[in-house]
Amino acid sequence: ALKGIGRPEQAAELFEGLLREHPGHTGALLSLGDCYKAMGKASDSAALFRRAIQLNSADGVAWWSLSNLKAGGFTPDEMEQLRQLTGHARPPAQQLYFEFALATAYAQSGDHERAFRHYQAGNRLKHEQEPWNQAEFERWLIGLNETYRSLDIPERPELTGPRPVFIVSLPRSGSTLTEQILAAHPQVTAASELPWIPRIIGEACSARSMGVGPWVKQADDEDWSRLASEYMKRSRFWQQGTEVFTDKLPGNFPYTPAILKMLPQALVVNVQRDGRDVCWSCYRQLFISGSSFAYDLDDLAGYWNAHREFMSEWESRCPERVLNLSYEELVDQPEQQARRLMEFVGLPWDERCLRFYEADRAVNTASASQVRQKINRSGIGHWKLYQE
Repeated sequence: ALKGIGRPEQAAELFEGLLREHPGHTGALLSLGDCYKAMGKASDSAALFRRAIQLNSADGVAWWSLSNLKAGGFTPDEMEQLRQLTGHARPPAQQLYFEFALATAYAQSGDHERAFRHYQAGNRLKHEQEPWNQAEFERWLIGLNETYRSLDIPERPELTGPRPVFIVSLPRSGSTLTEQILAAHPQVTAASELPWIPRIIGEACSARSMGVGPWVKQADDEDWSRLASEYMKRSRFWQQGTEVFTDKLPGNFPYTPAILKMLPQALVVNVQRDGRDVCWSCYRQLFISGSSFAYDLDDLAGYWNAHREFMSEWESRCPERVLNLSYEELVDQPEQQARRLMEFVGLPWDERCLRFYEADRAVNTASASQVRQKINRSGIGHWKLYQE
């Protein structure tokens, strides 16, 4: 539970205690490895995943966890063992972990053709497990947006803390990097991906047995105020005496107008990345949950376009409360874009924001290793390796 709500240091203490009593508990090894990854202890994390593999080499989650560290690669012996294991017949829910792990191993060795084949195989299995209807999603988003257009969105107020800054994007767009830059500021607490916006809106809709659009259409000021109070109450752990706390759940983007209406102090940062890079980066990432659109290339393209069109409208409608931040510009002009970001959220400039990789905080996303490094261009144009 502690791990799930973004408190890996406390979770790690409990897993360490469990492993002292039960050193062969593979579930605890994998969970402690995840905690160490979030805490920036990649080598310790890798050692735990390798111990889990030694105890049970048929556990695909252990192989995938090691590959998902994105720090270093497999040894030649591990590569050969993984190749052999991936060829064995097993249930699809377990096989997909081997496919993604082997794909990553081939990618790390520069064999992009074989990597692509195994990414395809893994994504096909995951897509069967979590089907996604992109056309239905687009119809829902368009209908919801028609309702949003009638909302009276408050203008940017005089900012006072504690106030939330929502970072919305597709996964793998640079949202973790953006949050890490903000988190380096002494007046920011980074909460990572909080589940509360979809949950409290869903609860409000369920209480009246209606969808989001109909609920928004009939909600009054008291309804919006109640949701705001509920959000601030559930996120109070991250309001730790700083002016700003971040909430970077990618799936919040369809609720952007609702957030602006509900929380007059809230600001939204939309991180945009080249569609080819971000869609490819999503396709080669096995997500834990919540990204069912990511396992088919056509679905990904449709989702990226729907996100771009939706957010472009609200950036133009509410420019003082919604900021478009380009990942590529952030990489090429880090200080200029970081200063622009700080000005938008209403904080004075602090040089520590350029040394975000030194920030001592847990990172619970797939980018945990990358954001502990200096900004580099390695992710720009990566799709070209696979364009064929």
